[in-house]
Amino acid sequence: MKKTFALLLITALLTGCGHAAQQVKNEVTEEVQETKNEVTQTVNQVTGQPANVDAKFAIGSVAPGMSIDAVKQLLGEPTSVHDGDEYTFSNGLQVDVDLLGGVEEVKTYQPNVQTGVGIAVGKTEQDLTAAYGQPNERDSDDGAIEYKYFSGDGSLKLKVTLANGTITEIKSTIRD
Repeated sequence: MKKTFALLLITALLTGCGHAAQQVKNEVTEEVQETKNEVTQTVNQVTGQPANVDAKFAIGSVAPGMSIDAVKQLLGEPTSVHDGDEYTFSNGLQVDVDLLGGVEEVKTYQPNVQTGVGIAVGKTEQDLTAAYGQPNERDSDDGAIEYKYFSGDGSLKLKVTLANGTITEIKSTIRD
């Protein structure tokens, strides 16, 4: 009887330890993931690169969340700066930054600047939907059609404006 009780007690303790061990493992895994995310954000802030930006939201290799210094490294010095926060580059790319120099908006009206998946001003509505699929939102305004696409986490928005079935403007922004 004592042996059976001791065996049952040991089994119960080991089973309880198994659950506790699994709980500890889950907590440690969660903490490691949080630490990894924090390190990734810190590295992105230091290097000026955006955190895990989908190529669909970059225009001319520039995406919201980058630093203006990183943009200058890619594109060179801007051809003009307006109000200290609106930069225009020689390829026609326009970049708006926040007070800390973080890119909030990237836009182009030029056909020589493409998104990360090859969409540019002058391409057709069919080209757009082939590359991006159906938009999350579609609006009409004064004869122009706006296709709006949102990143998976909802933090970025790509707005493509079309007139007569042809792209006239592409804008990528941090979604407010």
